[in-house]
Amino acid sequence: MKAAAVILVLLGLASIAGGVVFFVKIAQRAAEARVVKTLALTPGAAVSAEVAVSVERKCQVSFAIHPDLKAFGDADWAGIRKDYPLSLSYRVTDQTGGEIMAQNLKEWQFGGIQNGLTGFVEYSYNTSKFDPPASGRLKVSVEFRKEGKSGRFLESEAKVYDTVSDHTKSSVYGTAFGLGGGVLVLLGGGLFSLSLLNKPKPSQPGIA
Repeated sequence: MKAAAVILVLLGLASIAGGVVFFVKIAQRAAEARVVKTLALTPGAAVSAEVAVSVERKCQVSFAIHPDLKAFGDADWAGIRKDYPLSLSYRVTDQTGGEIMAQNLKEWQFGGIQNGLTGFVEYSYNTSKFDPPASGRLKVSVEFRKEGKSGRFLESEAKVYDTVSDHTKSSVYGTAFGLGGGVLVLLGGGLFSLSLLNKPKPSQPGIA
């Protein structure tokens, strides 16, 4: 039983190590994504730009919108979204005008980034990753608008990335290896504990 327990633990540790390798590779490939174009966004103004991108991996567009406020401590995002409503529409096309993706966004669809020490607040949104056209040329169009009696916004931006990796499969494999390894280690540890509990007691010498 002890031998089986040791084998399970070793297999589990190897599986966990394999999971770590997957996530290290994910981090490395994520760091290879590069910004190829930054568009300044001003409320009420539509902007567009033609962008040359690599065709080797996927592309993505991110948006960072900055309300003119400071929020120290824990931000009240429900209150911020109420005081700073917005709408943002974007459209990505290929060189011939064929639509790759388009979407209309409201403030509640943006994630919130905050630094409670500096008061920094940001609406953040990343599009889904998409395949670049074979020509390697995109056109990105964005219109950012305040809604209702929204507060003022500071300089905001959209960033176009290329060489973006799709981590879906690697994340699944890494998680599976890590969780599977953890289960094997627990099973091996349990078997080892049982082997110690079931260890035969030394026989007592008889009384003459």
